[in-house]
Amino acid sequence: MALIVETGSVVAGADSYVDLTYATTYHSTRGNTAWGSAAAPAQETCLRLAAQYLDAKYLARWKGTKISALQARQWPRWGVYLDNSRDFSSETYDVGIQHGMLPSNAIPDQVKQAQCELAIRALSGPLAPDLARGGMIQSKQIAGVLSTTYAPGAPPGMVYQFVTMLLAELLNPTNQLSIVRG
Repeated sequence: MALIVETGSVVAGADSYVDLTYATTYHSTRGNTAWGSAAAPAQETCLRLAAQYLDAKYLARWKGTKISALQARQWPRWGVYLDNSRDFSSETYDVGIQHGMLPSNAIPDQVKQAQCELAIRALSGPLAPDLARGGMIQSKQIAGVLSTTYAPGAPPGMVYQFVTMLLAELLNPTNQLSIVRG
């Protein structure tokens, strides 16, 4: 079944932020040959999984709000303010950014790129595999030589640091402290 791509106009049943051509071009220009070696149905499945992962992983951190309660994906969003000091003239949005606010019909390039990054990782296995015992390893020793110990409170599972870096401008910071004057 062909991908249903969210374009920023709240496409019914959208299951991806990018089409297969976008993803193939993205990976080709970065020398990611594993993507080109995969069959189109597998690529489409991985793109769906990547979009689903993005929406679920960053659900509580996305800036702004969905423009419609009926939309299938977390983007497009309204009220997403970006860094005012940045030059947006080279960005590929349908309408210009005014006063640092992303247009509500935009799917940011960062979201598309993050989906492609996750999709190629999905070719190798699950993006969020099930974890035993909460996934927090206290200590692990292999053949008496190598060992791994995670600090208490370390997040379970894989952390896709590059994806989070791509999305940083679109995410609310974590661990915010609210100060209220009485």
